[in-house]
Amino acid sequence: MPAASAHLRHDQLALFRAVADRCGLEIAHLSLADDSRGGTELSDHFPRAKPVTDFRHELTSANVQVVLLGALPGAKGEEAGAIADLCAQRGLRLITLEPIPASATDVRRAELWGTAVRIVPLLRDATLFAAAGEALADFGPIRTVSIASRAARADGSLGARLFDAMLIVHSLLGQPESIDASVICPGSVAGVHPAPADSLALLSGDLTANLRFAGPHAASMSLSDRAGRWFRGVTLLGDAGCIRIDDAGFEVIDPAGTTIDRSPGPSGARAKGADPTGEKKSSRRKAEPGGAAPAEKNSGGTGAIDVLAAAVARALDDRSPRPAPIDFSAVLSMCEAAILSARTGQAESPATVQRMAMAS
Repeated sequence: MPAASAHLRHDQLALFRAVADRCGLEIAHLSLADDSRGGTELSDHFPRAKPVTDFRHELTSANVQVVLLGALPGAKGEEAGAIADLCAQRGLRLITLEPIPASATDVRRAELWGTAVRIVPLLRDATLFAAAGEALADFGPIRTVSIASRAARADGSLGARLFDAMLIVHSLLGQPESIDASVICPGSVAGVHPAPADSLALLSGDLTANLRFAGPHAASMSLSDRAGRWFRGVTLLGDAGCIRIDDAGFEVIDPAGTTIDRSPGPSGARAKGADPTGEKKSSRRKAEPGGAAPAEKNSGGTGAIDVLAAAVARALDDRSPRPAPIDFSAVLSMCEAAILSARTGQAESPATVQRMAMAS
């Protein structure tokens, strides 16, 4: 059983306990990003883990093979690069929910890390996205891409959702000419609108964005790290019809509305009870005593635990194909252009952000 050191927030303890159990990981050392709350929950979830206050120092000599990051070390995630440097030097696998590098200005540093750093879970690298590869190859030119990604805060920050979505867009359409984005921060009410964070590591709340390209393409996204239940999906439109891909599977619909291809398993089962648009029909359920609605079972195996555990397992498996390289400079510039747009209130250019980052 591989031993791991982990840096998490309190709200991530249950998630990573489940992931560690599924992936056969023993959490040997654990640092809490919000340790001022006290460590009473630590012993409940990881009774054999050694509490650590200086995570970076502990990694210099810890007898572990894996490092897990649910949150980036440092008040603003500034220690993430140093942690990645150390993991690369010691030959440790660093598996992180949050993007590392976390800024376009830090991309050059990533060249030294090789394959030591793995960002999870990325939809582009998901098994079912790969399974849709043949359908994508036969689909022809893509006109528009629409992405929805919703999760709880424990499942990763809004910055993580944004990086994941921008990676998909860049993989399918390349870098856009401009991005017009808006962020609604936690705590926003009528008359009070906190400014979005100025960095990917601290971004939180809800984000919408429209992406404009030089060619006949367009993309949009709606993202949140305050939405509760996990969902992540992308819809592609073109002259050949529509392709929908999410963590449960994919479906190809021709211009006449006929499903001509779909993945086996959960997506097929779900389609039987769906309306013609493919959306699951809603049903009301009586609340249990205490006012809470009963939890719905995720029979498709596509909840946050399922998706994250599958991604971590692939990252740990030497037989699993390595994911395609990421153009961090382009993707992070897209992310930062969206953040800048949300702060300025106007469309921003990823190419301009990228040039400034390279010149710094």
